[in-house]
Amino acid sequence: MHYRKVQGFNVVQVSLFPLDHDNSADENELLPFMKNEDGTPDYYVRNDAYFNKVEKMIAVAAEYGITVALHLVWAHHIPDSWASKGHEERAIPEAQLYPIYSYAVERVKKYHPVYAISGDVRFENQAVTDYCMKVLKIVNELDNGALTTLHIAPGEQPDDSLIYNPALKFYSYQSGHSFLDQDNPDKFSAQFLKQPVKRPIVNTEPSYEGHKDGFREGRFRAEDVRRMAWSSLMTGAKAGITYGAHGIWSCHRRENFFNNASFSGIPYDFGTALRFPGAWDYSFAKAIFEDAKLYDIQPAQELLENPIPGCYCCKAEDKLAVYLPYNSDVLYLFSRN
Repeated sequence: MHYRKVQGFNVVQVSLFPLDHDNSADENELLPFMKNEDGTPDYYVRNDAYFNKVEKMIAVAAEYGITVALHLVWAHHIPDSWASKGHEERAIPEAQLYPIYSYAVERVKKYHPVYAISGDVRFENQAVTDYCMKVLKIVNELDNGALTTLHIAPGEQPDDSLIYNPALKFYSYQSGHSFLDQDNPDKFSAQFLKQPVKRPIVNTEPSYEGHKDGFREGRFRAEDVRRMAWSSLMTGAKAGITYGAHGIWSCHRRENFFNNASFSGIPYDFGTALRFPGAWDYSFAKAIFEDAKLYDIQPAQELLENPIPGCYCCKAEDKLAVYLPYNSDVLYLFSRN
């Protein structure tokens, strides 16, 4: 928290419960629920020691003036979702939604977290949408006015019942972890700019620095994530941008076994990932964005003639901003009319 605070970050994303994928296993890990005899989670028996630790960690973030964005329900917790099929024991029964999440919200709401209702969700059927709606309703009832969003799988479109729900406060998308998808911020920003209900937009999961290129070879470097940050901010996701370092999300230590290496690659040790240089690029982007007061910018790619790849343009009434991924000449033609 101290290091990220120095770098200018003001929000940290946290999963309330452990993920079944992207998990760096620790045999001494503390779990939120007791286990059944077959080793599966018993969602009817809460482990209060786990939630004590949750609150303690959120309190530490608050001491540094950092808001926690708490991801409540990852896709594998949702019945009938793509992530729980074949592993139904992972899903939290609907009957336990209120007991679990009312308890969690009551414990953390005094720290004013942001709530990400879903994680990696695909709205493949009405049951998934209804499940998310129930969790959103619980949060809204118990912490009315809190900032809420949906963390969705790349390219997903929330159902109208969610789009028109006043309890949803801002849009989020993730642009993915493949070099082949580097134009995703353009597409996904445009997708949410066109929604009938206008809300702020955030890219909450661009590719992580050090993350493997999906199922291909190669890893994302500082210049890759820097370009992703600016492409998100300048195409419409200007309410914020997320930085990820591969090894932080999973709290990886060298001695841990990581269960998603085929897609993500082996994470770097937490201490190494924390000090990747790309985080400073995000810090600099924030400073530029705030100093130039770019809050009112709108995408304006149509103003670029023969743009180089990865170049972005946006404008406001009294300003024009251009992002170049590397040094190049810019010729600016204007008319007095």
